[in-house]
Amino acid sequence: MSPTVLWTIGGIAAASLEMFTGTFYLLAIALGAFAAAAAAFAGAGFSVQLLFFALATAAGVVGIRFLRPKKDESEALQHADVGREVTVDKVEPSGGAVVRYRGTLWRAAAKDGGALTPGRWKIARVDGAALILEPVEPPKAG
Repeated sequence: MSPTVLWTIGGIAAASLEMFTGTFYLLAIALGAFAAAAAAFAGAGFSVQLLFFALATAAGVVGIRFLRPKKDESEALQHADVGREVTVDKVEPSGGAVVRYRGTLWRAAAKDGGALTPGRWKIARVDGAALILEPVEPPKAG
């Protein structure tokens, strides 16, 4: 088989794998393979094909790093917790509490800085290892 066909098959394989994994970096590798296939089609030697592969892949990775929106992982986790309800069983003298959430114990405090009371509360945000809670609003009557 010719190098052009081999590079093209490699590019198609990388692009296909990307569809299953969802990582854009495999697309950068596919881009590099297609660039190397173009170099092979133009009659370039193997070392030039590798150079094209490396440069195009590096350009793809750099492009991905700069074009993808930045996500703060801790912020993404906090957004998943916001709005979930927890039960405060016992309030400490300080006004805070220890609540069970996601299978573990968390320190909890009221959002407004006041004291918690026993009952159902809603997570307003996560502050480190503490849940900041706000009261659950009662359902509105029709």
